[in-house]
Amino acid sequence: MKHTIETRGFGLSEEEVKAHELLRKDRKAMDIMAVFGGRYGEANIKNDLEYVRGRKAIFGKENIPGEEQSKKLAELFEMLFAKLTELENWLGEDAFIMETSEYDDIYAGIDMVVEILRDGAFSHLGLAIDVTFSVDKIDKKLKRIKDEIVNGELPTVRYFVSEQGDFKGELSNVPRVVVAVDRKTLRELASSWLDIDFLRKRLFQAQDQKTKDQLKTRLREIQSKLANHPLQIEVLDQIEIQLKTFATYASREAQIKKSEKFTNILSIVRGIRSGKKELEKTPQAKTWPRDSLANLENALDRTFPSAIEN
Repeated sequence: MKHTIETRGFGLSEEEVKAHELLRKDRKAMDIMAVFGGRYGEANIKNDLEYVRGRKAIFGKENIPGEEQSKKLAELFEMLFAKLTELENWLGEDAFIMETSEYDDIYAGIDMVVEILRDGAFSHLGLAIDVTFSVDKIDKKLKRIKDEIVNGELPTVRYFVSEQGDFKGELSNVPRVVVAVDRKTLRELASSWLDIDFLRKRLFQAQDQKTKDQLKTRLREIQSKLANHPLQIEVLDQIEIQLKTFATYASREAQIKKSEKFTNILSIVRGIRSGKKELEKTPQAKTWPRDSLANLENALDRTFPSAIEN
């Protein structure tokens, strides 16, 4: 397989900075003490919050070049991906994105949980987001998943609240995958999101009908572009190849229940993927480069050499 990794600097573009600031304003951080204090007890939650502070202090002292910018880019994609899943059904009509607490992000390495309603029951998939700069980060995340399979312990999201709000507590044995996106695509998505925000503000201020109609037309064009963006197909393909690889590897490691866990969510993801057939036929989807998928396949081949299907 061809190995392609973006190696440009970590500096954020103007579009990325503005989109990050805009989306952060809409982001509602979970107050785990208020939500879970009665369930876990204040002392236990304070310990978890202290763990978060300690880990963040260590990250600050390590002062890895570009790490802060890299984190912001990952956050930007998390927020964009959540919005596009919610508004444009990137993962189908019955999928919801639940952003995790800082504790679960740092401790479990899960940035978001996909909650999927199928046949009256919810299934869950953890996402570890990576804006691809180097092979090291993807390899590290996949190695962590491999170790979890070998040890028979898939991660637990400690502070989870379902979309319906009818479940609050620990979500155990969550299958986890890596979702990767390149900088060029991220900048494109960020720019489109800023355009939508700008046009909505202009539309609110517009006085004459002609201007309103023009703004509405332009707004629909950009929304349609995002709704039909081929990255959603690539993301589903990334998820599918990982779940298939992990299920095969778990089976070979005699972790049958874990293999079944991956296989069950794989069947759901394939159902979502089959609903994208018409989008897949579009010219933009046919010519989409899928560099991040190629990078991920290479990383899977290195980490799970006997399990990946070439």
